[in-house]
Amino acid sequence: MPGRGFRYFAAVSRSVEQANQSASPVDGAVRAALLLAGVGTVVTLALAVGDWTPWSSVVGVTFLVITWGFHRAAPTTRTPRAALIRIAFGSVSALCVLLAIGAPMRSLSPAAYSHGWVRSIIWLVLAAVISSLEPRIAGWLDTERPKS
Repeated sequence: MPGRGFRYFAAVSRSVEQANQSASPVDGAVRAALLLAGVGTVVTLALAVGDWTPWSSVVGVTFLVITWGFHRAAPTTRTPRAALIRIAFGSVSALCVLLAIGAPMRSLSPAAYSHGWVRSIIWLVLAAVISSLEPRIAGWLDTERPKS
């Protein structure tokens, strides 16, 4: 008679197999787009030298469009994977927004926005808000528009 640990491992293995079998090529593209936008934004923020420029806003908006354009709704089940998908979406979107608003914020308040902790707090709040709104954002993105 197998123990509890073995039954748990078998159940987890079956659920992973089912998830891998039901994964479509679109899911891979979604993950790749999210990874591209996240890494691109982080590299852009890390390598930025000097003041924020309007070009950084263009890059931020572009990465935000990529992230939202390829995003698919997280599963409605209350699983760690669904939570991580929402958190990843919110975190990458917040980074993109932070990059997009960098130049305007720098011109409005140069002293305040130059501190890293201010940007960190803005990112944390944006990431939390966008992560919590992910189901509504995904629903809005997938809403069919009426034909004219």
